[in-house]
Amino acid sequence: MDVIAARMESISNPQIYNQLNDLSSIIISILPILGSKISNKSPDKLHPYGYGRAEYLISISISILAILIALSSLNSLNIISNAKTSYNSIYLSFIIFTVIVKIFLGMYYRRAGNTLKSQQLMDSGNGELLDSLFSFLILLSALSAIYYHISFDNIVTCIIVIMVFKSSWDILKDNLDRLIGRRASLELTSNIKHSISEIPDVYWVYDLVLHDYGPRRTVGTVHVEVDGNMKAPQIHQLSSEISNKIYDEYSILLVVGIYAKNHEFEDIRKDILETASGYDGILEVKGFFVDKSEMLISFDIITDFGRNREELKMKLLNEIKQKYPQFTFIISDDYDF
Repeated sequence: MDVIAARMESISNPQIYNQLNDLSSIIISILPILGSKISNKSPDKLHPYGYGRAEYLISISISILAILIALSSLNSLNIISNAKTSYNSIYLSFIIFTVIVKIFLGMYYRRAGNTLKSQQLMDSGNGELLDSLFSFLILLSALSAIYYHISFDNIVTCIIVIMVFKSSWDILKDNLDRLIGRRASLELTSNIKHSISEIPDVYWVYDLVLHDYGPRRTVGTVHVEVDGNMKAPQIHQLSSEISNKIYDEYSILLVVGIYAKNHEFEDIRKDILETASGYDGILEVKGFFVDKSEMLISFDIITDFGRNREELKMKLLNEIKQKYPQFTFIISDDYDF
């Protein structure tokens, strides 16, 4: 027992925590394999959108486990003895080799994750790169102790534990956001809208809503404004063209809705758009349509988050009623998705 105790005292804090981190990485690496098998299961009657979100659940489990390990390590930090530590050339060579291997694996996982659009692989790549930094810090601490007799063991240990906690917390937050329902990136939505607007006969693109059911499993809806005189066969062909184009370019299954444009009442449309733009909190007016036989005008307004939607709608309604008393108005309000 004395020999074991003496051996433990000769191992530095960073070595112990890096080995614990490597052990936890081995254990944690088993979970993505399980997650990959589950998420790649084919859709069935109970889960028609597939099992893609299982990947997010596995990532959440991994991050929680890593956070618990980091907190446990930080709590037991003072228990480790501050006795003099020893290093040898074999161990130092192993650390250098470990740094190189982890950098290579990290870059490989990140490239594969970016290619396959797999958040799990991206997280694994980031984890390997972070582990390589831990090993590099241990190497610096060992070299400092050998050549300058200055030990940074406790500092390096704290850095390792804090960085493990921070990276795990970021992964946990990111995957929880995905499960709750996070807004799609502005770059993606802008590119999709631009791609749709390139198709002839599309005047404008509205209401793009995307639902994430896991990597490479995104479905959505969109409205496009077209000429009010288009016939059903033309609309059918246009909707199919839009859906096929977006699926080919982004692997997103998109359902297309139609807004008809009334050229006859363009002056009223422009006036209402200008009036609505004067309200702080109204972001957009869309779906403008005039039913001449019923003397009915309907349109939607997009309101900013945190605003009183009903109050904004009533103020706008009262103002345009005074301008066009001959019409009945139906205004629907919605959030900015």
